[in-house]
Amino acid sequence: MTNKRKTMEVVMGDVMSRAEKTERMRRYGSSLREVRRLGEEMARWRSMAEGLGGSILTHLGKQGTQRNPLEESVERIVLLEEELAGKLDAALRLRREVDGAIGRLCDVRLRDVLRLRYLDGRSLAHIAEEMGYSERQVFNLHRQALDAVKLG
Repeated sequence: MTNKRKTMEVVMGDVMSRAEKTERMRRYGSSLREVRRLGEEMARWRSMAEGLGGSILTHLGKQGTQRNPLEESVERIVLLEEELAGKLDAALRLRREVDGAIGRLCDVRLRDVLRLRYLDGRSLAHIAEEMGYSERQVFNLHRQALDAVKLG
């Protein structure tokens, strides 16, 4: 990026570099993967709890107290549900921020490239195929879109 362009962006309120914008938009995909991971972990705990459902077996805890494995599973599920709800809220806020910034771009091609890349998680090669462009054209559109998008 030239100094003139960087100066113009700072004056216009956009002080994020292309790499910082990329990282910010990629966080949405990362947050979705974390939500999926927590959901899978919660499903495993639910499965274990269902298997223990009729059981009255207990085991000795670390302090010598009786603990029911079903109770432990339920406690873990409740904690995971709370964590999952927080992660979902954060992912939705991030998606709204990213989608809003993308939606403010004037060029529909730039919007499409960023939405496909960061909201749908597609590769540049897949985007090129879907849009009917060469990979080089999509790479250039992606670069232009990152330069144009205003995040934060």
